[in-house]
Amino acid sequence: MSTDADRFRLIDEAFRRAVAADAADRDRVLTEASGGDESVIAEVRSLLDADAIDNTLTLGQPTADDAAPAQAGPAWGDLPATIGGYELETPIGRGGMGVVYRARRFSPARTVALKIIRRALTSETTLRRFRLEAEALARMQHPGIAALYEIGLDEGIDQPFFAMELVEGESITAHAESRNLSVNERLGLLARVCDAIDHAHTRGVIHRDLKPENVFVTADGQPKVLDLGIAKLLDHDNESVTSVTEAGQIVGTLGYMSPEQVSGDPRAIDPRCDVYALGVLGYELLAGRRPIETTGMGMYEAIHHIKNTPPEPLAAARPGLDPDIVTIVSKAIAKDAADRYESAARLADDIRRFLADEPITARPPSTLYQLSKFAKRNRTLVGSVAAIFVVLVASLAAVGLSLRAARASQRQAEADREVTQAVNAFLLEDLIAAADPRRGGDQSVTLIDALNDATENLGDRFAAAPRSEAAIRAALGEIYSTLNDFPRATENTRRALDLTPGGDPALRFDRLNALAVLHMDLDEFDEATAALDEADSLLTGDRSDQWTRRRLEVRGNRGRLLYKTGDSEAALAEYRFVHDEGKRRLPPGDDLTLAAGGAVSLIYQQLGRLDEAQAMSEEAVRLYEDLYGPEHPDTLTTLTNHAMLLTRLERYGEAESTFRRVLDARLRTMGDDNVDTNVTRAVYAGMLLKAGRPAEAAELARLACDRLTAVLGPEHRYTARACTTAEQADAAAHSTP
Repeated sequence: MSTDADRFRLIDEAFRRAVAADAADRDRVLTEASGGDESVIAEVRSLLDADAIDNTLTLGQPTADDAAPAQAGPAWGDLPATIGGYELETPIGRGGMGVVYRARRFSPARTVALKIIRRALTSETTLRRFRLEAEALARMQHPGIAALYEIGLDEGIDQPFFAMELVEGESITAHAESRNLSVNERLGLLARVCDAIDHAHTRGVIHRDLKPENVFVTADGQPKVLDLGIAKLLDHDNESVTSVTEAGQIVGTLGYMSPEQVSGDPRAIDPRCDVYALGVLGYELLAGRRPIETTGMGMYEAIHHIKNTPPEPLAAARPGLDPDIVTIVSKAIAKDAADRYESAARLADDIRRFLADEPITARPPSTLYQLSKFAKRNRTLVGSVAAIFVVLVASLAAVGLSLRAARASQRQAEADREVTQAVNAFLLEDLIAAADPRRGGDQSVTLIDALNDATENLGDRFAAAPRSEAAIRAALGEIYSTLNDFPRATENTRRALDLTPGGDPALRFDRLNALAVLHMDLDEFDEATAALDEADSLLTGDRSDQWTRRRLEVRGNRGRLLYKTGDSEAALAEYRFVHDEGKRRLPPGDDLTLAAGGAVSLIYQQLGRLDEAQAMSEEAVRLYEDLYGPEHPDTLTTLTNHAMLLTRLERYGEAESTFRRVLDARLRTMGDDNVDTNVTRAVYAGMLLKAGRPAEAAELARLACDRLTAVLGPEHRYTARACTTAEQADAAAHSTP
């Protein structure tokens, strides 16, 4: 049984033999080459009809028109030294319509690219195409399009020509590679090409042959679109146009042509064909190859491939690209023209949105997506509180997940949607808009100021929507906790609890648990105990997975409270229970199990059980890195604890490299003033002091002491420990001979 590939090869071979045969002998050659297969004969006749009368078909692979620039020779006839007052110098390229020479005119003095129509093609149809080409070029006045200087006819030899701006440079892909342009620089260049093509489109011209060889970049970085010689005017009612681009005639370079363009239907040609080619050009700029490769294929097989084969995803061809870039390129090269950008201007706009860290139009404008773009766009504004966005996103996601859980009634589902909408509106309208100058906000307002102002007005705004206010207050509790503003965190979490109805025990439990942790952070141990006791009272006989996890969660917080009040043995028992039961009852890698394991390791250290501590610590580091990555806050905390253990084991070299890694990551992701950053500095200084390097320890600990005093105040235990380490190190440094 023959395969599609076999049939493609048969059709391609029959076409090649038939097109080379004399017209009188073509039917016989076609019958022999096809083996008498009527379906093959019909397919080849269709291709013969589509073969351009004036040879403007460019197949991309492998044809002479895609080879190196032509040399003058018999195929072009014997040209005189001068045409139309231009002295020919050297041939610099050729296309389906003609040969291009570097030429010089003395009055006015000018060096140009002189395009000369092929003598073999001086038919009525070809001359009409040439005139349309010249008229189209005359409309183009844009720095990104090679300028047209003159249209003429050398009457001595009846030779039409036109003189164009000579663009000295290299193709856009060669330019990007030779200068090792970054991804953003390549995208910026592509956006400028889009501008030029949009200029052509708004003047009724479609390029239809965009490829690297037709987009040059000058030495000063200006992209220039060349060769609008096969452009098609958009006025489909113009009879002269349709008589030139006949049904079935394919014009362009195959590897950059859209599926509708290779179909040969002139009615399908519109600006989205150029958008597709721009997308292919962008793909090639970023990945070094085209999304659909046709090298070595015959014409019929290549056309079928373009129309039916999905492009290789850009994310696979160039791993590590931002998902927005992948989305933009994917939309530009969509198979269906209706799924592409409707214009080159829209494509350029999305590229520039990405470069400016703004949401792109090709993605749904979700709240989480807009928040992440705001954070990137306003790095200076966000500054050292970048972690707020992690919590914003996590809090919003948690609200969404809880509200997507199965509900008993349609009324409840509608109420849930209202809460989600309220949370989104608060984050985007009250908080982000106030701090984003692009949305009318005050440029001098910091994100923290905007957060505080929005929080103060929260009660008035949601007076009639207590469930919405409760959800937002709970998220604010997490945000302020991340910012180490524990009083505001506690106030908002308490308010969220007060607004939570007793009929929702799971939600009340979660907020009581969060409140207990905040009271511990404030060293308010009686209040923490009361909150945990109330949470305990909600643990019913329900044995569902959710309540199993909640039981372990409250046991873990009991362990934390015991540890903070000095009962390490009792704390170890609670944490050990949570760790072991979590591994047995919860999904692998559950964060509750991981946190309990880290706590067990830390307490083993303090109790002097170092072998057990090491085994637990190494397991915790491995799990956190595998599940969350090397710079997740929980991974960094686990690494800090591991470095402290290495210090206890007097493995100072390993401890220092681990502390250095953690500190660098915290500085990069959280900033210089962040509490966790400076706690890391303080414990790192403690390791240096034990390693006999007191001067270095004093410098690091003093910096931590100053930063923590400014953020937490002089009485906080973190501040006190850092300042004590600084004093001890300073004393040791001065006592050293």
